[in-house]
Amino acid sequence: MPLVRITLRRGRTPEFLRDLSEAVHASLVTEANVPPDDKFHIIEEVDGDNLIAHPSYGGVERSEALVVIQITLNAGRTLEVKKNLYADIARRLQAAVDVRPDDVLISLVEVTKENWSFGNGIATYATCQPAAFRLPLAVVETHADLRPGHLQDRESDPLAADLLRKHRS
Repeated sequence: MPLVRITLRRGRTPEFLRDLSEAVHASLVTEANVPPDDKFHIIEEVDGDNLIAHPSYGGVERSEALVVIQITLNAGRTLEVKKNLYADIARRLQAAVDVRPDDVLISLVEVTKENWSFGNGIATYATCQPAAFRLPLAVVETHADLRPGHLQDRESDPLAADLLRKHRS
């Protein structure tokens, strides 16, 4: 699950912001193997004085049209995937909303899977698989027979059923 935070100077149209978001998401789907429905974007428009970036750091020529994209995602993608992602985002933003590649600053923040909760206060990825039967990691860690590689038929396993019942109550 990537969480995308896009920061840019105030004054863009809603259509521009939508197309910007769509272009970034399309790159994530195409280059980083992100599921199409896995879209969580925060777009922040700030006053010009609140977006400070050196105009030529890194060998580029930035303008007032700078777009900063911070993507928090699961760790593990290769350097090649990251390079392709950066290039594809810059290309798509130029094509979709006419943002110059020099004005696209991208930062990836990689986290381990247990750092995500999609809701209900549950560490979504830090649970048993498959998705149809998930328990909190703390429960799984205390019961060796529920760990991956030790999983039996959980539907008929009385311990698993009991743990699930206790967790849900």
